[in-house]
Amino acid sequence: MDQQIEKEVQSLINTLGFLENGVYYQEPDCFQNVRDLIRHLRRDDRYFSVRRLCNSHNIVKSDLVPIMKSESTSDELFDASLRLSVNLCQPTLTVFENKIPYDASEWKIYYEIENYLNRTLVAFTDPDIFVQFARKMNKYFDKDWEERQEKERLLVERILVLLRCVFSIGVEGIATSDPSSSDNSIKSRIIAGFFTSGIEKIFSKLAGDSLENEFSPYILAILALIFKNLDPKAIAYEGEADLQQKSKEEFEKEQSNAIQAIKLEEEKQRKANRRSFLSGSVVVKGMNALNTKRDFVMTSSLLTQNNLPPIAVLSRRKKPYVPPKNRRIDDSYTSENFTQGLQELSPSLMISIQKFCLNLLLEGKYNRLIRANRDLAFSGRKTSLKATDFHYFTFATFMLAFSRFSRISCQLFNSTFSIEFFHQITSFLTESFEIMKTDRDNIRKYALSSQYAVSVYREIVAMLSSYNPILPEEKELCSNFCQQLFQIEEYRELAAGILGHLSPGGATRKMLEDLIIANHYFLHLLEKNIREGTLIRIQKRKRQRKQRKELKKKDKDEKKSIEKAVKMKGIANMWMEIAEELSDTLIGEINPNLDVSPINMLLKVDDEQFKEFALLQIQVALRTGRIQDAVGMFRNSRILWPETGTFGNDFDSIEEEMLLLHLIFHEDMQGKAEIYEEEIKKAYGREDEEENLLEEEKGINKFGMSLSDEESEETRKVLEETELDFPQFVLSMAKPTVINW
Repeated sequence: MDQQIEKEVQSLINTLGFLENGVYYQEPDCFQNVRDLIRHLRRDDRYFSVRRLCNSHNIVKSDLVPIMKSESTSDELFDASLRLSVNLCQPTLTVFENKIPYDASEWKIYYEIENYLNRTLVAFTDPDIFVQFARKMNKYFDKDWEERQEKERLLVERILVLLRCVFSIGVEGIATSDPSSSDNSIKSRIIAGFFTSGIEKIFSKLAGDSLENEFSPYILAILALIFKNLDPKAIAYEGEADLQQKSKEEFEKEQSNAIQAIKLEEEKQRKANRRSFLSGSVVVKGMNALNTKRDFVMTSSLLTQNNLPPIAVLSRRKKPYVPPKNRRIDDSYTSENFTQGLQELSPSLMISIQKFCLNLLLEGKYNRLIRANRDLAFSGRKTSLKATDFHYFTFATFMLAFSRFSRISCQLFNSTFSIEFFHQITSFLTESFEIMKTDRDNIRKYALSSQYAVSVYREIVAMLSSYNPILPEEKELCSNFCQQLFQIEEYRELAAGILGHLSPGGATRKMLEDLIIANHYFLHLLEKNIREGTLIRIQKRKRQRKQRKELKKKDKDEKKSIEKAVKMKGIANMWMEIAEELSDTLIGEINPNLDVSPINMLLKVDDEQFKEFALLQIQVALRTGRIQDAVGMFRNSRILWPETGTFGNDFDSIEEEMLLLHLIFHEDMQGKAEIYEEEIKKAYGREDEEENLLEEEKGINKFGMSLSDEESEETRKVLEETELDFPQFVLSMAKPTVINW
C-alpha cells in the first residue's frame, strides 16, 4: 500500500472519536471520516491493505459499534457506520471472491484477516447493540406499506446482512491455523444477546408473514448459522424432567458396573491358577537372543494393556497405514474440523431458544419459512446470498432433530417431513454426485452441499425410525411415507448406493458418518415394518427378455385379423348384425373411440396411400366388430382429408354416414391389405427377429455398437412386485465399495 494512503487511512481511524466510561465521544468530522474509509475500502488493492489496517485497529469494536449504540448518533452516521461494519465483517472467503488462496503469501493474508474477524466478535457480545438493531427494525416494520421509505428498507437489509456476517465468523469458510482463536464463550454471549434483545420476536414475526417474503432468505441464513453448532437434543430436553430417560441411564450404569465386576472376578480366578511372572511371556526357541541370560521377548500380557482387546494392542505395534494423497479425505474446506464442537449454553438461554423453536413450529411459521426458500435452495439460481442451500439444509436438519427429541406432531413440520421433500433431497443428491463426476474443479463445493443434504436425509430416516404416531392422520402419513420409501428402488437403496459410488475427493468425514448412521436407521425401520407385517412385497426392476417376441406375436395377430377381415364371407349377414350398434354410435348414444389414429406415421408412404390404409383400417374394425374404433377412425380421417369427400363432411346426416360406411364395409380391399403388409415389414423389419433379440440381450445394437444404460433399461427391464427377502437385501449391501468406508 502506498505510504500516503496508509497515512491518510491511519489519520481517519484516529479522528473518528474515543470511548470513555462507556460513552463514545464523536469527533466533528466523524461522519465524513467514516465515509472516507468506505471509499478507501472500495478502492482497496489486491493485498487488502486498507481492510487489514482497519481490522488491525479493530475499529468495529472500538468505534463503529459504540457509535451505533449511542443514542445521540444521527441516522446518517448510523447508516454509514453500519455500511462500514458490514464491509469489514464480511467472511474472508467472500473477500477472496470465493476462491481458495493458491500461494503462501495469499494464505498468510487469509489467516491474518480471519484472525482479525475473530477479534471483532467481542464487539457484539454487548446486548445493547442488538437492542438498537431491534429498535431500528421495529421502526420500519411498524409503519404501513405506504409510509415505508426505500432508505429505511435498505437499513433493515444491512442490519440483517451484518448479523449474517457476524454469526458466520468461525462457522463458515476454510479452517484457520489457530482453531482456538474462535472462542465458543464469546459466541454464546452473542447468541444470548440475540435472544434477549427482542430481535428474535421480529424474526419470528417475519418468518410467519408472507408479505415480508423478501427478508425470509436472511432470516433463514441467520437462524441456520446460530443453530449450526447447537445441540438440538440438549435444547429439547432442557427444563424437562425426563424420569424415564434418567432411570434408563441409571439402569444401564448398574448393568455396566455388574458386568465389570464379573470380568474382574474372572480375571482374578484366571491369574490365581498360574504363575504371575509368566503372564503373557513369550520365549524364542531356535535362535540367539540379544541378551543370552534372558530369553524373554515380551513380559506384558496382551489381555491386560489398558483393557484393550488383543487386536487393538497388536495394531498399535504395527506401523500405521498412511493412504496416498489421492485416497485421502480432505476436510480442510469444511467447518466441522475447526469448530469447537457443540456450544455450551446456559440453561436460561437454552429455554429461550426452545421457546423460539416451539413458537416457529406451533404457529406454522417453520413450514412457511421452509416453503418460501425452497426454490432458492433447489433451483441452483445465482442470488445475492451465497450458500443458500447450505443454510437451508442446516436449518432443516436442526429443526427436524429438535422436533424428534421434543416428540411433537409431524403435522407441524410436514414441509420437511413428506415424500415430496424427500424426493427433492434424493434428486438433489443424485444431481450433485453426477456433476461431481464431470466438474472436477468444483468438486469441493458439490461435496459440501451433498454433505448438508445427507444430514437432512439422516434426520428424516431417524424421525421415521423413532416416531410413534398417535392421531390417525399421523399414522396414515407415516405409513404412506414408509411405503413410498420401501417401494421405490431409488429411495430404498439411496444410502448404500451413495457409499458404493463415493470417491475420497468427493466425500467428507461428516458425510460418511451421516450416511452410515442413516443406513442403520433405515435397516432398523425396514426390519420393524417387516416384523409388524406392514411390508411384504416391494417393487423391483427385473429383466424382460421377451419384449420383441411379444411385438412379433402382436404383429402376427394383426396380420391374421386383416387377412381374416378382407377375406370374410357372409358379410351381408355381418352388416345386419352391426347396423344397429353402428347407428347408435353415429347418433351418439354410444361414444365412439376418438383416440384411435387412422394412420401409422412410421410408414414411409405418400398421402394418398395413407388414405387407402385408413379405409382398410376402418373396414377391418367394422368386420371384426370394433364399431367404436371404426367410427372414431372414420371421423378422424374426415378431419385429415376434408377436401376429398371420401369420408364425407361435417354436414352429412346419419343416413349419409351409414351409406359411406356401408360402401367401405363391402369394398374389396385384398390388394390394399397386401400393400399394407409390405409397408409394415419395411417399417418394422421383423425378418431378423431372433438375431436382433439375441444381440439386444447382449447389449449390442444393429450397428455393432453397445447400447447405453438407458436404452437397455428401457428395453430389458420392467417394474415388478416381489417378496422382500430382508437377509438378502442386507447381504446385497455387503460390497467392497461399501464396506471399505
